[in-house]
Amino acid sequence: MFKIGMALIFAVIAALVVIIAGVFGSPRLVTVFLRSFLAFVVTWAVVWFVLFLLEAKGVIGFDKNLELIEPEDSEPTDEELAAHAAEAEGGEQADAAAVESEEDMAADDNAGFQPLSTDNLKHMDTSETT
Repeated sequence: MFKIGMALIFAVIAALVVIIAGVFGSPRLVTVFLRSFLAFVVTWAVVWFVLFLLEAKGVIGFDKNLELIEPEDSEPTDEELAAHAAEAEGGEQADAAAVESEEDMAADDNAGFQPLSTDNLKHMDTSETT
């Protein structure tokens, strides 16, 4: 359905362009409408065929893989609550272990740490030497 709609949109645009170009070119009105109808049909067929090929090759799936979102209003079951509780406890234990390891690393790094002072900073010479 999407392919047909998209092809129709492009076909209508092509027909309008041909009508506008025909009106400014000043041929007979019947010729303008015949050319616009021909442009409509050819554009619709070409766009639909290209979209059909893209979907057949698996490049783009317009109408496929449409899944409805399930409402989340339903209450969680006891199994889901237990699983969430177990994940939360495991996460807290992992966080505590990470904090302890970071403190150990910081203590090791502080042994060679020296704060900045004005004596050990390099100063840039801003005087112009041109």
